[in-house]
Parts: sequence; C-alpha cells; structure tokens
Amino acid sequence: MRFTQADLVERVKKVIKETKSLPTDSRDLNLDQSPSLRENPYWSVLLDNIEEEFGSLQTFYDRFIPKNFLEKNAVPFPSQEQEEITTQMLERSRLLIRDGAGAGKTAPVIKAKLALEQLVLEGEKINPIIVCPNFVISSWESKLREYLTDRQKVSTITSGNREEAIQKFEEEIANGTSGWTLVSYDALFRSVNNTAQDSIAHEIAGLRKDEPKITADQVTLADRMLSAVENSQGQMMLVLDESHNAKSPKALRSRAVRKLALGADRFYAMTGSPFPDNLEDIGELASLLEPENFKTADDFNRAYEGNPRLIRLFLRRFSKEPVVTFRDLPGVPNVNINPPTYLCMSPDEEKLYWSILEHKEFGMGRKFVLTRLAATDGTLLLPENQEGKSRKKMEPDQTRRPPPQRRSRRGRYRDCRFSLDRHSGD
Repeated sequence: MRFTQADLVERVKKVIKETKSLPTDSRDLNLDQSPSLRENPYWSVLLDNIEEEFGSLQTFYDRFIPKNFLEKNAVPFPSQEQEEITTQMLERSRLLIRDGAGAGKTAPVIKAKLALEQLVLEGEKINPIIVCPNFVISSWESKLREYLTDRQKVSTITSGNREEAIQKFEEEIANGTSGWTLVSYDALFRSVNNTAQDSIAHEIAGLRKDEPKITADQVTLADRMLSAVENSQGQMMLVLDESHNAKSPKALRSRAVRKLALGADRFYAMTGSPFPDNLEDIGELASLLEPENFKTADDFNRAYEGNPRLIRLFLRRFSKEPVVTFRDLPGVPNVNINPPTYLCMSPDEEKLYWSILEHKEFGMGRKFVLTRLAATDGTLLLPENQEGKSRKKMEPDQTRRPPPQRRSRRGRYRDCRFSLDRHSGD
C-alpha cells in the first residue's frame, strides 16, 4: 500500500497522538520502551513507506514532526467525565458506556480495576479481560503502558497464538500472577486443541473470511478462559470494547462473548454505535446487561417490540449518567430559569394541531415543524406560503390529486385546507 507524502504525515501524527510518544522502528517489542511501528501490520506499512521514501524514521521525524508536537496538554487528566465513569463502574456491576472514539474510555477501566481491588473488594484480586477487535489491541497496549506506573503483566491472545497463550493464561490465573488479558473477538470462538492440523484449518478459514464450524465436542477459547477464571479465587471483570461487534445472536463470535459475559462478576460494554443497523441490534447486548429478565435477544425484542421510547428508557437504566459541569465552573453566575409559559389553543387551533399529528403521510420531523407553525399562525401552513411566493391559492375543485405513491407537498396539505380556511378567516 502506497501513501502520498501528505497522507503519510497525517497518519503518523495520528499514531503519535494515540500513543502519546514518538514510536521507534525497533524490533524489540518491550512494553517498558516506547512503542514500535512494527507492533501491528498497519503501523508496519507506514514504516515501510517512510523507509522507502526518506531512508529512516528519524529523518522523517526531523523533517515533518515538530519538536513540541507532544507538549500540548490542554485537557486535564483524568477529566471529570473519566472520574464519573470510574465511580459508576464501582457502583454498578453491569454498565453500558456509549461514548464515541477518542472520548477517553480506556483510563476509567484501568482506574476502576485498581479501585475495586484496593477500596471495594478490600484486597480481592480482579482478573480483567478486555475483548476488542484486532486493530484496537495495540491501542490498549499503549494505554496500559502509559497509565500504569508499576509494571503489570499484559497478555495478548489472538487467533494466531491462542494455543500457547491459553496455557499461559491458565497457569497465571491458577497461581494468582495474572495481569491484563487482551483478547480479539476473532479468537474467542475458535477451538483450542493440541492438534496442529486443526489450528491450521482454522487459520485458513479465517484468511478466507469463512466462519470455521465448531462442533459440540470442540472446546473454544472462551470455554477455557471461563473455566480457568471460575476455578480461581479472584473476580472476572469483562470489558467489551466496540461491543457492537457481537450484535448477532446466531454468530459464533456472539455466542462466545455470551459465555464470558454471563460468567463475569462485572460486565462493562463500550461502544459508540449501540444500533449499527437497526433497533433490533441492541437485543443481544440488552440480554447481557439484564440476563435475569431477558435470557436471549429474542426475549428482549419481543418485550420491547422495537419501540424507540421504551428501548431508550431501558438503556438509561444501564448507561452511565451524563456529567453536568456547567454549574460547577468557577466564575459562572447562577442562572435563574423562569418556569415555562403555556398557551391555550383555540378550538380551531387545537383541531388543526391534532389533524397534523394524526396525518399518516407526514414524518415525525415534518409534524414537528408543522405543529410549531400551527401554534404560531395557522396561515403559515397554506401551500402558497410553503413553496415560493408566486404560487396562487387553488380551490379544492381545481386541484388534481396525484397518484398516492407520488403525492406532492401541495396535495399533502389539502387535508388541512378547511381547517386552515376557517382559522385564517377568524
């Protein structure tokens, strides 16, 4: 993959902002050192472009990256928003964090784990398991390296190293020396056997983007991880980063996530897209947030019937509460908010108002605008006042109705004509 010079500079700056350091080109991938551009395939492509065009990474830095590029620190850390998320993670055992990318969701997870061990559980060990897409693993590794002052173990399990990684995970969980475990979504549902042929078959299926079929007698990575944690002394804290990746109940990936989520002592889902395609996508996540009432996604979807208002109320029970900071800002005077003033509509205005709300061809956005106009001045709804000033008012018998599937805006307003005429004549 080839990048233009401007595109290459912009992409490297994003990597620097993400890791908050100048990545190196070292082949020694040590967590105690600055991150290397050889840590993941995407960064390696950037490094190959840099070395081919500029000779070395240092030459590229000297030419395009200012020396004070990393000195900007305008936002306090941790922010009040991050402190609030941490507090709510301590208070709730299941929580949905609906923040977009770059909102700082990583730091509260790390702080909550330490606070749970030291303050809430009084020394009981927490076994954090972070499930995320492959491309996010490097970001978690860099954040753990940045935020943790003392050295803690960070293990990464992907579909490629799952055979040896799960054995190491089980040993560390058993002897109480485990640290942070990062797992990719694509590794959870794959089998973990000692047979080399089985491992190779799964890798080939993964490269072909075909879901490998897991039979009942095969044990998946999620099964082994759950068994190891359940037999340990500590609690499991499961974090689903980009949780919309497990939205389909029938997918093997979602089934593996469900096993871990139902067995976790604490479950936190993070996503900026709780509804990737439609409202039913929230069903699987909702059943994990409240498994005692909704055993499956179908149970939730049948109960809420795709009602946006009810689904919003459900999510408010499990989502983090927003942080209200305006009243806490120093120097900001208190604002005396007067109670709202309500106006009574006349019978004609009320009839016009409800005729708009009950109209079957108007969408919610259009109804909102028309009801505001009706409450202000009903004549504003007349067709000649809607599109252009030169249009003349037409009598009902002079109006030709278009086919129902292609009705014009003028035709849609005709149903309100008689109410409008009476109102404009008052």
